[in-house]
Amino acid sequence: MKLDGQQPHILVVNDSPEILALKREIFEEEGFQVSTRINRDVDLDEIVRIGPNLVILDYSDEAESALLGQLRGDPRTASIPIVLCTGAIRKVEEIRPQIEAMGVRVVYKPFDIEDLVGVVREALDMDSERQETPPPGAA
Repeated sequence: MKLDGQQPHILVVNDSPEILALKREIFEEEGFQVSTRINRDVDLDEIVRIGPNLVILDYSDEAESALLGQLRGDPRTASIPIVLCTGAIRKVEEIRPQIEAMGVRVVYKPFDIEDLVGVVREALDMDSERQETPPPGAA
């Protein structure tokens, strides 16, 4: 899968260097470009500068919750697909309608690697279809 002739670029944001290294390895083996950031060290302007095709975000504390809202609320990042990869099952289930309304996909920890990769590929395929499909009435 290529977007604009290049391998898709994934940004993984998490508070654990070990999880970041694991996800980098998983997605690089699948042929993706991967950037990683510790959640407390990343902000919206940096995400815009990195320019990912998709963001994988943990969702276990208020900083990550705020980052999700910022990503969806800023026109520069609102259309970037987001996958929450989280162990905060109860917290996410409580806000599931809002998450679904934002078009955010969820993968719960512990995750199956094939499932995570499949959700990412699905999100990127849907995003590339959205970019390639002309709006109704366009000639």
